[in-house]
Amino acid sequence: MNESLELRAAVNNNLEKIYSVVDSYGVIVRSMHEWLSKLNLQTNISISRGTVEQYGKALTYLCRWIETRPPYSRLDIEQNIANLTRDDLLSWIRYMKAAGAKSRKTLRQRETAVKEFLLWLTTKEGAQRRSQMDSPYGRDGMLK
Repeated sequence: MNESLELRAAVNNNLEKIYSVVDSYGVIVRSMHEWLSKLNLQTNISISRGTVEQYGKALTYLCRWIETRPPYSRLDIEQNIANLTRDDLLSWIRYMKAAGAKSRKTLRQRETAVKEFLLWLTTKEGAQRRSQMDSPYGRDGMLK
């Protein structure tokens, strides 16, 4: 699967899109699903539906990379996410470039999605799955 999963749910008799990420076995990656659900609630308030969809795709690409080239082979996807380092994310970006994602804009959009996701994982709402002290981003907020 190369795309994020698009689900539809009935909310007040209206069909609403819900974006999620599943692993290659079709199992929902819970942390990614929860973040996308949070973003979905903000659709048309502070974020567009298209942005949520693009963020879902970026997370799917990260998930596939973790499955095929796990930074921590003995850990599951969620544990890999919780332990991603700067070097891991730089490896993911190099992998995307080698796989054909050459546009700086595309790479930056995907990196931004992952950065926001990892930041959310440090919050109470994100169940503090990651420590703010272990951010892969430097003081300037960049991976460089």
